[in-house]
Amino acid sequence: MHWLSFSAFLFTVFRPVDRLRADGRIFRMFAACSSIRRGGTTGPRSRFARACRLWSRLGFAVTGAGLLLGGCGQRHSGEVAAPLVQVIAVAPRAIQDEVVASGTIEAVQKSQLGFLVPGRIVAVDVEEGTDVVPGQLLARLEDSDYRDQLAASEARLTEVKARFERINRLHELGSATATDFEKLQSGLTEAQAAVDVARRRVEYTRLTAPFAGRVVRHGPSAGTVVAPGTPVLSVLAPAPVWATVGVPEAEARKVQVGQPAHVILPAVRELTVTGPVEAVLPQADPLSRSYTVKVRLENSDGKLPLGAIVTARIDAGGQRSAILIPPQVVHRFPDGALFVWVIDPQRSTVSRRIVGIGPPEGSEIEIVTGLEPGDRVVRTAPDAFFDGMPVRTVSP
Repeated sequence: MHWLSFSAFLFTVFRPVDRLRADGRIFRMFAACSSIRRGGTTGPRSRFARACRLWSRLGFAVTGAGLLLGGCGQRHSGEVAAPLVQVIAVAPRAIQDEVVASGTIEAVQKSQLGFLVPGRIVAVDVEEGTDVVPGQLLARLEDSDYRDQLAASEARLTEVKARFERINRLHELGSATATDFEKLQSGLTEAQAAVDVARRRVEYTRLTAPFAGRVVRHGPSAGTVVAPGTPVLSVLAPAPVWATVGVPEAEARKVQVGQPAHVILPAVRELTVTGPVEAVLPQADPLSRSYTVKVRLENSDGKLPLGAIVTARIDAGGQRSAILIPPQVVHRFPDGALFVWVIDPQRSTVSRRIVGIGPPEGSEIEIVTGLEPGDRVVRTAPDAFFDGMPVRTVSP
């Protein structure tokens, strides 16, 4: 019976502490050992009793150590270390004072072409996208009626000239009155004018290119009867061009003719072209309250396509203070609003703050609203960030 109690004790001692605590077997084993101790202290029973007492003490020690280590382990595993993040201290810097505005590339030379006389179009000799040179024939009207009118006018002029020459000789001899002479002289002038008009009308049946450029719009086709001035073709010159931008009313006073401007094409990486401000229109747009500014660009290589969206940075002279941060610091809400993670210096926690951004400044972006000098923002935020989350900070 004693050996059975001792075996039960060894089995329970080496089981997990939580199971010993759960089923209470160790306590029953200890009770058995106690009964042995009360039975005497001599002989084999005495030696076994001493061993039992030794193992009892060892069991209590093991149980206490297990409970202590188990409690410590649970307390340690429940603690979550605050993440370590890099922060940037917000401080204003002096940058070049610029006026930044968006717009499009427009042609300096552009013309909408149409016939100056009515008629039926018999030919259109160019298509959209065709490059043309000055004086090149683009389209023609049926001109037979106009040529008939020219022929009649020329015949009338020939007749009037012959009569005038006879009256002029008689007038020199004194055989013709001054009234007859003046009447025929006036008729000669009118006949010459009629010929000139008829000749111009014949010329007006031919539509020619006014300058070197490109056909960008094709209107009525052959067979169409058109009225005077009806647009038939549009021609634009690809160079030079204007970057036409709208400058906000509050900054328009900074812009003057002749100031240099850097024009950037977002669609073409790293393409920046420089040109002078050529015009500042004096009247603001009634809806946007912005003033139209035109920057002249030579575009000799044709890299500035007409209609392209551009950003112009106009040098306003002097410097100004600005807050600049790397673009990866700025994040976006699902609704499109922008924010940064800001450190609370007293609680060492993070929170989101909505910001407004300005134009890029080199490899950084300008923060125009939302941050103040002295604020500290998180450089790279983990996805698991939440408002009020404790953090540890380190400067980059």
